[in-house]
Amino acid sequence: MGSLAITANLPSGILSAITEVFSKLPQRILWKWEDDSLKIPHSNIKISKWFPQQDILAHPNCRLFITHGGIHSLLEAVHFNVSILGVPVFADQFMNMPLAEECGFGKMIRLEQITVESLFLAIQESRCRIKHKLQVESTGGWKNSER
Repeated sequence: MGSLAITANLPSGILSAITEVFSKLPQRILWKWEDDSLKIPHSNIKISKWFPQQDILAHPNCRLFITHGGIHSLLEAVHFNVSILGVPVFADQFMNMPLAEECGFGKMIRLEQITVESLFLAIQESRCRIKHKLQVESTGGWKNSER
C-alpha cells in the first residue's frame, strides 16, 4: 500500500478477507507488510517490509498491481503495462483511481467495501478486462499481449 499507508493498521475483518482471497489465488503474491506481526502459513504468499517495486512491475510474470493508487504507482504500472487494482486511502488517490477506471487501465475498490467476495471479484475483473489492455495499448504500452 505504499510507504505512507500502513497496512499493519488494517481492520481485522479486512485483513482476514484479504488473507483469505490471496491464499486461494493460484498466483504467487508479494505482500508488503511493515512489521513482523503478520504470519501467513500459505506458500503462495511472500511477506516483506520492502519489495523493489519497479523490478517486480517490470517482470514479465507480473499480472496485477494492487496499490493505493498514488500517482507514482499508477505511472509505474502503466509504464510496465501491468493492470491496477487500486484501494485509495487518502489524498490524490481518490481522484486517481476513478480516472484510471475511466481510462480503462485500472479498477478501484474502496477499503470499507472489501469482503472476500468483493475483493475476489475485483481481482478477477482487474486481470480479465480486455478494456484495460486495449486502453493501455492505445497509449503506447502493453506490448506483451500475454498479460
